Amino acid sequence: VAQTAPESTPGVAAVHRMGLGPIQRAAMVAKCLQIAVAMGLCMPSGGQNVSDACRSPEDVVADGVPLEGEAAALLQHGIRGSGRLGGGLGGGGGRQAAERVGWLTEGLPFKEPATIRSPFTLIMSTVQLCAPGRGKSGEETCWFTRAYGAQNADTEIAVSVPGPTILVKPGQTLEITLKNNLTWPSPECGRLNLGFCRVNTTNLHTHGLHVSAQYNFQDDVFVHVMPGEQHTYKIDLPAFHMGGTHWYHPHSHHAAAVQAGGGSAGVIIVEDFSGALPKEFENMEEKVLMVSLIDGSSTVRTNGVFGQPVLERMARGRLWKSKGTYVDFPDVALLVNGLYKPKMTIEHDKWYRFRIIYGAVELVTSVFPWFNEHSTCEMQMLAKDGVYLHEAPRLVDKLFFASGNRVDIAIRCKCVGMPPCSSHLVSAAKRPEVTPDETRAHAESDLDAFEKKGEAENHTADAPRTGSFAGIDEKIVEQDFLHFDIEAPVAAHHIVSLPLFAVYRPCYLVDLRRVPVPPPNQGRIELMNPSDFRIQYAHQLTGGVAQGWQMKSMNEGPLARLNVGEVYQWYLRGPEGSENDRNGISVHPFHMHVNAFQIVSLEDLGGDSNFYKVGDWADTLLHGSGQAM
Repeated sequence: VAQTAPESTPGVAAVHRMGLGPIQRAAMVAKCLQIAVAMGLCMPSGGQNVSDACRSPEDVVADGVPLEGEAAALLQHGIRGSGRLGGGLGGGGGRQAAERVGWLTEGLPFKEPATIRSPFTLIMSTVQLCAPGRGKSGEETCWFTRAYGAQNADTEIAVSVPGPTILVKPGQTLEITLKNNLTWPSPECGRLNLGFCRVNTTNLHTHGLHVSAQYNFQDDVFVHVMPGEQHTYKIDLPAFHMGGTHWYHPHSHHAAAVQAGGGSAGVIIVEDFSGALPKEFENMEEKVLMVSLIDGSSTVRTNGVFGQPVLERMARGRLWKSKGTYVDFPDVALLVNGLYKPKMTIEHDKWYRFRIIYGAVELVTSVFPWFNEHSTCEMQMLAKDGVYLHEAPRLVDKLFFASGNRVDIAIRCKCVGMPPCSSHLVSAAKRPEVTPDETRAHAESDLDAFEKKGEAENHTADAPRTGSFAGIDEKIVEQDFLHFDIEAPVAAHHIVSLPLFAVYRPCYLVDLRRVPVPPPNQGRIELMNPSDFRIQYAHQLTGGVAQGWQMKSMNEGPLARLNVGEVYQWYLRGPEGSENDRNGISVHPFHMHVNAFQIVSLEDLGGDSNFYKVGDWADTLLHGSGQAM
C-alpha cells in the first residue's frame, strides 16, 4: 500500500517522511486514506491498486453513495466505530455505517417514532433505504437519504425516517443542538440556479409553532449549519401556546425540498393543559401517523412535479443513487412512520385520537376509510394544522392533505358482525360509490382492483372534478396505506357519542371574523402559474400593482412589513386580470410561519364541504377554487 499510494494523498507524504518500517508505514497510509475518504477528500477506486485512490474533489463520494469491493471493506473495517448515531458512509461522522431499512416490506406491525424531550441533540445524517423488486430487472434497489437521529443524557435514538417525536409543554424552552453530520461537498447554486443546491447545508424549522423567528437562536430559517458544524436553538414557547400537532424539518433555502422530501422530518406535539379537553378526549388513546412520500422517479413528471432523484441530481447531490446511478422506479409510495402499508391493531367500537401529519413536499392525499362488508369507520375532526376547531368534533368523511398539513381526528371502527374484522385507510382522488348494501360484498375485491389500477398508473391520479381538490395542479396519491386489524375490546367502552366542546383560545387564535380591518392592513397575495413560481403582493384587495419575485430568490427583501399585534386581511389568488385568475392556491399551497391564519371566505366546490369551513384556522392552504380570503 505504501509503495502504491501517491504522495499527493492528504497526509500520506508526511507518513513517508516519518521513517517507519514497511508494515507500520503501510498501516499508517491505509489509515490516512480512510480518514481522507471520510472527510470527503478522496474516493477509493474499488480496484486492486490504491495508486488511483484519490480523485478530484468533484468526484468525491461525500454523502453516502454505496461503495463496493475493496473500497467498501476499507470503510467498513477502518472507520466504523461503536456509535449508532454516526454518519456512516454519508454522514461524515466517521462512526457506524447507516442502518439499512427495507421500507417496501409490506404489512409490518404499526409502530410509532421514539419520543424525546428538551434538551437534546438532533443529528442530521444518512440512512439506507431498500426497495425489493424495484430495479430494472426486478432486483432489490438500495440508496441513501438524509434523516435524523437524536440523543440526550438518557436516550439515544438511531437515525431513521421519520425522526423522533418531540414532546413539549406550553411555557417550556425547546433547547435543540442541531449537529450536521453530513459532509462536503455541498455545491453552490451556480450560474444556472435551478433552485436546488447546498444539499448538505441545513437548519431547523418548527413548522406550526407560534414562537419568535428572531435571528440565530429561535425559529430562524436563515441560519445555515454547514457540514460538520452544529448550532443550538433555544425556542421559547409562550405559556399560552395552544396544544396541538406540528412538525419539524430543514428549511435551508434551496435544500429544504431535497432534505425534508427525502425523509428529514419529525413530529412536534405541544401537550394540552390538564383539563383543557373533556375527559372523553383527554383520556383517549393517541396514535401518531407521520405520513411521508417516496417518489423514486428520475423523470420530471408532466405536471412539473419532481421525484427525489431528480431533485438530488439538479442539486448535484450524491445520494439517491444505486450502484453509481440515480435510482429510477416509476411509482410512488406513502409511508406511515417509515413503514409501507403497516398493520395497526385497534379495538372494536373504541375511539382513538389520530395525529396525522403529511410530511411530504409533493403530491397531495385525499384520505378516507375504505368501505367494506365487514366493518365501518367514523371520523370526527378535532383540529387542523395544530389549531382546534371553534366547535369540535366535526363529522367528516374525507381528509385533505397538502404538503405540511396536519389533521387531528377521533376515529372508531366497528365490525358489522362479531370481531375480528379489518379495514383500511386509503388515499384516492374519488371515493368509490359502494354504500348500497348489495355492493358491500364487492368492496374487498374493489380494493384489490383499486390497488392494481394504482400500480398501473404509478399510484397517482388527476384531481377530481368536484370537491375541495377539484382542479388542483398536483396529482393525488392513490394507495391503500394503512391496514386495521379490528379485534374484540379488552374492556367495555362507555363512550356512546362524543360531546361537542370549545377550548379556551389564546389571543392569537380568537375568532377575527367580526374585527374591522383598516384599508392599510388589507392586501392581495398572488401565486403565479408553475412556469415561474412567482409570488407577488399588492397593498389592496383588488386593483393596484402587485410586485414580487420568483420563490427560489430570497434576496430582494420582504414583500410587506407587518406590525405585531395588528389584524391583517389578505386575498389569496392567482394574478389579477389574467386568464390565470383562479390558479393561485390551486397551483401551490400558501403557508405561513409563526402565525396561523383564519379563513373568512372560501368557495364551496361541493362533495366534501364539511372539511373546509369559514372560520377554520390553518397555516397551510391548497384549494381547488384557487382563491380565499
